[in-house]
Order: sequence, then C-alpha cells, then structure tokens
Amino acid sequence: VIEAAPRLKVISKWGTGIDSIDVEAAARRNVKVCNTTDAFSEPVADTVLAYILLFARQVARMNADLRANRWQKPQLFSLREKTLGVVGVGNCGKAVVRRAVAFGMRVLGNDIVQISPEFLHSAGIEMVSFPALLEQADFVTVHTTLNPTSFHLFNDGAFQQMKPGAYLINTSRGAVVEEAALVRALDTRKIAGAALDVFEVEPLPFGSRLRQFDNCWLSPHNANSSPMYADRVHENTIRNLLNELQQHANA
Repeated sequence: VIEAAPRLKVISKWGTGIDSIDVEAAARRNVKVCNTTDAFSEPVADTVLAYILLFARQVARMNADLRANRWQKPQLFSLREKTLGVVGVGNCGKAVVRRAVAFGMRVLGNDIVQISPEFLHSAGIEMVSFPALLEQADFVTVHTTLNPTSFHLFNDGAFQQMKPGAYLINTSRGAVVEEAALVRALDTRKIAGAALDVFEVEPLPFGSRLRQFDNCWLSPHNANSSPMYADRVHENTIRNLLNELQQHANA
C-alpha cells in the first residue's frame, strides 16, 4: 500500500498499536507514522480489574448456579490477599497498577525499559525479573506492545513458571500469548484460568479450543470500548495528521 501511494506523507493511526503498519517501509519512503499514545488506558484498565474481580469473587458462576437452582457457596478470596504481576508498565500498565493498589493488592512489575522511580515510589510497585514475576503473581496481566521480544512471550516455558492456581489476562496483542501453549496449560490445569480480549487470529476462529474452557473468558477485542475515549482518539488522530501535514508544507 505504501509503495502504491507515491504522494503519501503521513500515516496517522487511530489508537496506539502500530504493529499493523510496515514502519520500515514507511521510513524508506520518508512517511511519518503517528499514533495516539495513552489512547484507551483507562477503559482497558477497567476491563482488567473486571476480569480480576470475576475470578476472585465468582459472580458469574454464582449467578448461573442460583438460576439453575443450585444453592452453592464456592470459596472466594479478597484481592487484598493476592499479588498482581503487570508485564509492561506503560500507560495501560500504570492505570492497572493504580486500580490494583486501591484494592490493596501487592503489585509486581516487569518491563524492558526503566520505569520512573517517582511512579514506583508513589504507587508502591516493585519491579522484578520476568521469571520472578511469574513465580510470585496470582494474576498476570499483559500490557506490552507486539515486537520481536514479546512475540509468544507466554509460551510453554512461561506457563510452567507461573504459580499453580494463577490467572492470565491479556488485553495487549494476541500474539504475545502462544495460544497452543495456553490451551495446554488450561488442559493440564497448570494455571487456574485466563481472560483474553485479543487473539492471534481475529475474529477468533470458530474451532478454537479456547472456546471449550469454562475458566477461559473471551471478549472480542473490545476492552477499549468507551465513547468518551473514542472521541478523544478521533480528535488526536486528526490533530496528528494535520500537524504533520503542516510541517511538510512548511519544510
């Protein structure tokens, strides 16, 4: 597409992720690529906490039991008892951290870039290695970009390092999690469950085994849904485009 558009000057991405854009090809043609940073951090973080609470308090399960005339009281737990591991402490990761701390959770973080000491101190988050995070966290939430270092970051080896009874939540990019490895981890009950808003192939194929697990919650890449934040991204996308075109005109 880029090669077929000789007059192209700017690609202004609606949203944050640019893994669908051939950035190298754009650079060769001197085409500026813009995105909207911190686009949907707040609604995504809300979704992550919703999944954590869903697993911790079993609201959906108890509702289904009661409607089926089953008066059962499963063992629940408070978030204050648990440790959250945040893989990727960028804008979304920080928004999750703030919410988790408010619930009294212990929070561990891991990132390939250095995180502001001021944020770490104010939030009370401890940065640890990736293996250490997997070994200690009861919930692991993923907020990395998709790049060569994060592709299939969660593979068989990673699931083997996770605590028995831990939960994985992915609202970042589908290919960060090797779905075949996740299926094996769920099959063998190596982990207690997972919640996925993103997938290696979207829409999720009808025959995906992920659909078969009662302890694997699925949503259609919709964790960012929010009219207010969508309007902000509309505005920023257009602003980025106009600013870059103006710079080209002034050059």
